[in-house]
Amino acid sequence: MVDLRDQTVMQTIAVPESLAVLFNPQRNELYVTHSKAGEVSIIDAESYKVKRTVKTSGLPNSLALSADGKALFVSVKQPGLRKAPPKNPDSVMCIVL
Repeated sequence: MVDLRDQTVMQTIAVPESLAVLFNPQRNELYVTHSKAGEVSIIDAESYKVKRTVKTSGLPNSLALSADGKALFVSVKQPGLRKAPPKNPDSVMCIVL
């Protein structure tokens, strides 16, 4: 956690290299994608402790919440290169909160 007024690091969270972050005010939780690790972290926004880690079938990327804040949608890309495109299509994963 960073204080945006002076960019002071106030709290660190022990998670893999992160890509996207989303806050859910209904549940007071943070959701973080870890593309290289193939995981999504669900973090308590008060204690900054990881509550749950969800494995994905590829590289988790962007995040979106349902209107009621009870479901998290994660875009999941498939690894591949220009010379060797992915064998499976990208997908969207739904995590029931």
